[in-house]
Amino acid sequence: MKRTGLYFFTIFFLVITILEGKAQDIHFSQYSNTPLLINPALAGEFKGNGRFMLNYRNQWRGVTNNPYKTYAFAFDRSFLKEKLSAGITAYRDQAGDANMGITQVNLMVATKVSVGRNDYLKLGINGAWSQQSIQISKLTWNSQFDGQIINQNISSGESFYDNSFNYVDISTGLLWSHLYHNESSLNIGLSAFHVSRPYYEFFSLTERLKIRWCGNLDLTIPWPEKQITIYPSFLIMVQGPNREVNIGGTVRYKFDVGSRYTGYYKASYGYLGAYYRYGDAIIVYARINYKNQFNLGISYDINISNLAAAPFAGGGLEISLFYLIPEKALIELK
Repeated sequence: MKRTGLYFFTIFFLVITILEGKAQDIHFSQYSNTPLLINPALAGEFKGNGRFMLNYRNQWRGVTNNPYKTYAFAFDRSFLKEKLSAGITAYRDQAGDANMGITQVNLMVATKVSVGRNDYLKLGINGAWSQQSIQISKLTWNSQFDGQIINQNISSGESFYDNSFNYVDISTGLLWSHLYHNESSLNIGLSAFHVSRPYYEFFSLTERLKIRWCGNLDLTIPWPEKQITIYPSFLIMVQGPNREVNIGGTVRYKFDVGSRYTGYYKASYGYLGAYYRYGDAIIVYARINYKNQFNLGISYDINISNLAAAPFAGGGLEISLFYLIPEKALIELK
C-alpha cells in the first residue's frame, strides 16, 4: 500500500510539474557543455576554428514510458581575430504521454573588446524562434473504459484539446574574462533570456514569458603538476518564482597520445567532476577529450529531492558529444 501511494504521488507531482512548468526553460546538468544556452556571449569561447556540440538528456524513465527527453545541437566559431563570434543552436524538449514539448532555434552574435592587458568584455545578442505544443488527444481517461479496456474510440468528454503556438524572442548577455600570469583565468557572466517578454497561450490562457536571469562564474586553476587542471564552477538561474543553483567542479588530467611511427604527440585529456544542484540532485560527470578534438561526456543526476522517496523516481542520464575544428584544418582548406 505504501509503495502504491508513493507511486501515485510521483505521477501527481510530474503532472503538476508539466502544467506549472510550461513557461520554464530547459536545462542541462552538463551546462559547461551547453554554453550557448547559458549566455550568448560565450559563443566562440574556445581554442579552435569551430565547435560542433550534440547533447541528449533523459529523465524519469522509471516513472513513465515517455520520459523527459531533450536533444540539442550547436555550432559556433569566432572571426576577425576573435573580435566577433557567431553561433546557432537548436533543441527539442519533449515530455509525457501528451508529448508536451518545445522546439527552438537560436542565432547569436557576440563582440569582444579589450579593457586592459589581461581583461576583456564580450557582449552577445541572441534571436530565437520557438514553438510549444501539447497533444491532449494522446491521453486516455477513465471515461473511456468500456468494461474491459481503455477504448480510445470512446469520447473522453474532456474539453481539453491539442494546442500549439509560436513566438520570436530576444536575449542578451555580458561576459568578463581575466587572464592571470600563471595561465589561470576567471570568467564571470550575466545574461537575460526573453528580454522581449513574448506572449504564449495554453488553453486560452494568455501570459508573457518571464525573463530568465543567468549568472555564471568559472575558474581555470593549473595545479603545480602540469598534468592537472582544476575547473571550479558556479551557475544560478532565476525565472519568476523558479530558481536553480549549481556549484561544483571538474579535474582534468593531461596525457599524451601519438604515433610511434611519426613521433608526433598531441595532448588528450580525461575529466572527472561532481556538482550539487541545490535541493535537487548530485551530479557525477566524466569526459574524455581525444587529441583536443573529439569529446564525449557522460553525467548522471542522483536524485536527493523529496521525490527521491518515490520507488521509481530515479535520476537523469545525460550525454554530450562535441568536436573542435583545429586551426590548421581550416588553413589547409583555404
